[in-house]
Amino acid sequence: MTKEKIAFIVVRYGKDINGGAEYHCRMLAERLVNDYDVEVLTTCVKNYVTGDNEYPEGEEILNGVLVRRFYSDPVEPDLHKSYVSRRLRQRSGGTSCTDVVF
Repeated sequence: MTKEKIAFIVVRYGKDINGGAEYHCRMLAERLVNDYDVEVLTTCVKNYVTGDNEYPEGEEILNGVLVRRFYSDPVEPDLHKSYVSRRLRQRSGGTSCTDVVF
């Protein structure tokens, strides 16, 4: 009998990625791999601040999970830098995520 398929889509994924959603996705994917055919669709981005594609594009297996990485080309790099700078300033000022208005 073939396993049912599950796919996760997350911006960043890897053993050295520690973001909240990314870490949660990795824990779920790795726990489900024994019972399901699990894939993760993600970008080649490692560092969300720079947005640079640091991972190679393509497929790899991490802890039994098929990871498909796609090259990411930010539409407006200056806008991305502005967003990240604003978020970092808000965090250092003690602003919670629920207080942030976009």
